Amino acid sequence: MGLAGAARQKVYDKFPGITEPGGGLYPPIRAEACWRDFSTFLKLVSYGTLAGNPNIADDEGSEIMGKLYREMKVPLDAMEEGVKGLRDASLEHVRTRGECSCEPSCRVSNKVEQRLTS
Repeated sequence: MGLAGAARQKVYDKFPGITEPGGGLYPPIRAEACWRDFSTFLKLVSYGTLAGNPNIADDEGSEIMGKLYREMKVPLDAMEEGVKGLRDASLEHVRTRGECSCEPSCRVSNKVEQRLTS
């Protein structure tokens, strides 16, 4: 399972039924859009980190993203859980290779989480 898949599983574990009728990621097209966003977030953070600038989410962009998600009625608690899952899976992936010097880049996902929920 890849990093985005691990984040998706955390969402499923914490929010069983989220993709079923009545759930926040139903119908399936909503769930697929959410999983695509997870992959996009992962790519942006990875590219920024490789380029030496993991601060890919400025305040204005994060605020706009949060407003857009609220307008689209994205289940923000699930999105926040997914972003945390991306962070955790990414850090674990790096740690298992003995190369982790990226702890400060956790600020990126923390900033995204704050903007999504404010």
